[in-house]
Amino acid sequence: MGFLRRLLNGRKRMEGFSGPDPSQEQKRDANGMNSPSDINNALSIKEATETLELYHFDNISVASYESGDQDPLENDITTLNITVSAATPSVYEGLELTVSEFRILMLCPSGNKKDDIHCTLKKATFKTNPDKEPVYEALSYVWGDAREKRIIYVNGLPFAVTVNLFVALKYLREADETRALWIDAVCIDQNNLVEKTHQVSMMKHIYRSASLVLLWLGESDKDIRKAIAHLELLDTIGGRRPTEESLKPFLPGLAKIFKKPWWSRLWVVQEVFMANREPRFGCGRKWFPWRVVRSTIFDLARRQRGSEGVLQNKNACFNLAILPIKGPVVPGHSDIQREHSGSLATLLDATCDRETTQPHDRIFALLGLAMDHVSDDVPVNYDQSYSITYQKAMVHVLKSSSNLDFLVLAMNYRVGNVVPSWCVDFSQSNWNNYTSTCGWYAIPQEQAAEGASGKQPNSTILHNPQLGTLKVSGTVVGCITHVKTSDWLASDLRSILESRRSEFYRREMLTKEQSEVEERTYDHILKAMMAYREAAQVALETRLSKSTVMQMLDSGITWKTAAKGSPWSFFLGNLTRQQREMLRNGYSALEAFVQKNATWSRVLSDEQSLPDSGSPLQQILDHWAITTILDIGLLLIDESLLITDTGHLGRAPTAVNAIAKGDLLCIIYGCRIPVILRSLGQAYKVVTFSYVTDLMDGEYFDGTKRQTQRFTLR
Repeated sequence: MGFLRRLLNGRKRMEGFSGPDPSQEQKRDANGMNSPSDINNALSIKEATETLELYHFDNISVASYESGDQDPLENDITTLNITVSAATPSVYEGLELTVSEFRILMLCPSGNKKDDIHCTLKKATFKTNPDKEPVYEALSYVWGDAREKRIIYVNGLPFAVTVNLFVALKYLREADETRALWIDAVCIDQNNLVEKTHQVSMMKHIYRSASLVLLWLGESDKDIRKAIAHLELLDTIGGRRPTEESLKPFLPGLAKIFKKPWWSRLWVVQEVFMANREPRFGCGRKWFPWRVVRSTIFDLARRQRGSEGVLQNKNACFNLAILPIKGPVVPGHSDIQREHSGSLATLLDATCDRETTQPHDRIFALLGLAMDHVSDDVPVNYDQSYSITYQKAMVHVLKSSSNLDFLVLAMNYRVGNVVPSWCVDFSQSNWNNYTSTCGWYAIPQEQAAEGASGKQPNSTILHNPQLGTLKVSGTVVGCITHVKTSDWLASDLRSILESRRSEFYRREMLTKEQSEVEERTYDHILKAMMAYREAAQVALETRLSKSTVMQMLDSGITWKTAAKGSPWSFFLGNLTRQQREMLRNGYSALEAFVQKNATWSRVLSDEQSLPDSGSPLQQILDHWAITTILDIGLLLIDESLLITDTGHLGRAPTAVNAIAKGDLLCIIYGCRIPVILRSLGQAYKVVTFSYVTDLMDGEYFDGTKRQTQRFTLR
């Protein structure tokens, strides 16, 4: 997570929670390409057209329900098993969209719970006079399975709704009073894309203006009703924290409450955030306040024992609990709260694991929360493909971030070719899963202003949403001529390396067979790395003298490349100060060890094994080297080592797209991480990003003029 936060100047998302502290409670033309400029300068839009969008930021221009006992009403609801295929469209009268009309559902009363549900639709507009504003409650809920429908009657005509909404209406209906509600599935003509586009863009105002936001979780059962009674008691006594023993009987019901699909829905973030007064949760016939649920989430997150598994979706629950309702409800957590009202990029990252029915809503559900004028660049439009929506969101993120680092995330996980290779597929819940790949390529904060690109020339970026292309400026570092993949690691060897991730791993605990596999793993890694060293020597000698190349190899440049330049603290463990002094240059020490002990048999020639506290210093260092080599082998899984025709050494993740000979290693101006492009004839595909040993500190542009060219990414 820290990588994206550094790229976007945002905040690191909290992975765990220890509870709030009671004592503490955010067209410039191509002529501009000739003068260097800091890539972090602010961006301003200079020109935009319908098909070509051009932006500029100084050096970068960017053109089911729970089982269990039920109450009588629930039994009646589950027997109403009418299924229909579609709603009757004639229930709707057209809205005057120019004056921002919307509809309010008037739920007719009934004292008989078995009666059909009848309601009418009333048009309304927001007035300038607060005393004349329409009064209604807004419902936040999960649609549920669209294939299972029930019948209600709207304006006297049959209308199909999902089961979850049908159940909610049964509970919301009063015995003797009409109830005014705003419910998206009924108040918006879902088959009218023009109206839907207009109404969705109004939802922020609709929820903000509601007299009360109702958070419908679904039906209840015996366990849930028991847990709700516990929540009500906590609210009555002032929310005092229960003991472990007193909480235990209510944990099954609480687990069911927090397992409800509502918690994982994306739209609820905006619906809760926009509430102008404390919302209320509904589960079955019971309604209870937001504050007691929020405090329960914090309490469960703090507990170390007894409540495991209750918050199965801990991040989703916690991220909602810290939303500021009627002001900052969680003093001391303003950094986290800003994630929900910050840039689109930060919001997308914070909500990537939430669910939507339509892929467009990955973006549209956040427009009301974003504070960086995203609606100007990405207006709600269900009539266009979601690929175009994602492209426009991507371009907005690039311009508002004042750099192109976000391109790196487009090279992560994707399914098919729905979006261009340069665009993030936001429909994939793991699009920001860069901890095991991109995170290793993060440039230290003190180098963030320059990174791999150093003081770059200016850049112009041109977006054509209809063609799905993005034109960028950059330079070719070299053509890849050598690729070493990790396919030499057989499955049994991989299993040993994977086991080293475990904190319980101890070599002395391995079986004889496992020890033999570990020995073979070591030898396989050594064989691969020595072959890479030979190829690197040939490539480096194309641009450097033989003596310089030998110095680089002896300093361990190939090991540095394989380790992605990772800090040596990652490998040094608990070595003493004296031992660390001997490893001041860890890569050269590793290379010297390998040259002396090329194979496992030579390492153990003196019957060396795991050192104990009385072992000689050299034996400890030899063990450190063995461990480091195996750890580097672990880093090589699903990645490839590469060499270019210009003598540059690097490595790249291959979990998504495998790199190949002939691919181009490039620097795109504005992106601090080298990328690999593949020619498609008239355009280029973005394959992946890369770590290149002598490009990551801005050296490539230090005092050297590089040839700039335009790339059309598709």
